[in-house]
This record gives sequence, structure tokens and C-alpha cells, in this order.
Amino acid sequence: LACTVFEPTPEPGASSHPSRAGAGAEATEQRACVVHCHGNGACRLAGFRLVPLLLPLGIGVCCFDFAGSGMSGGEYVSLGHFEKDDLSVVIDHLRTQLGFSHIGLWGYSMGAATALMHAARDPTLAGVVAD
Repeated sequence: LACTVFEPTPEPGASSHPSRAGAGAEATEQRACVVHCHGNGACRLAGFRLVPLLLPLGIGVCCFDFAGSGMSGGEYVSLGHFEKDDLSVVIDHLRTQLGFSHIGLWGYSMGAATALMHAARDPTLAGVVAD
């Protein structure tokens, strides 16, 4: 999956990733990220508009291409059925590899349907915007 993650600039004197102390380590700081889920026929670039809105608030933005869209491999789009599994992989990566402790979803059209399908099985999400 092709993915772009925008992270807030750390405060002066702070570690660039204070919660990346290693696998299984406790996070030392709460970090939030909103995952943009694009619509059918679109790609991760549609989510770039969220960057100037969320980064100044200290919230990261993750934009990715579902399988079969944009720069991601795949032959077809299932309008959410299999895309929810793509979303699970992205969220797992944000939590385990990048140390984000709070994840929100912002979906448009097919991305909104995907976000809702994923939210039904992930009660740890901080919130969902379904447009």
C-alpha cells in the first residue's frame, strides 16, 4: 500500500519520536493521527487537504492508496469489503511502528463506508468522520 504520513514538528528540545522506545515499550507521550480514506476512483492525494488543518493542532495525517487505487498494487476495488483490511494494516503500522496512540478516521464516499466497516470491529478508534 502506498502511504504518506505527515507528522507534527516536535517541540524544541523534544525527541522527534518520544514514544518510539522500542517494540512493546510504553508510550511516553500521547500522539494522535487522522487516517484519510479516499473515495472510489480517487487516491491518497485527496487527503492532503487535511494537512494544513490538522498538523497545526499537533495531529498527524496519514493518506494512503487502497489496493487497486493510486500507486498501490491490485486489480480491483471492492467498495469497502476488502478495503477495510487495508485500513487495518495501515492503523496497525501507525500504532506499532510510528507510536500513534489515538487514531481517527476521515472517509469520503467509499472511504466513509470502509471507515464505518472498520470502526464496527475496532472500538479503540478515537472517532470517525464519514462524508
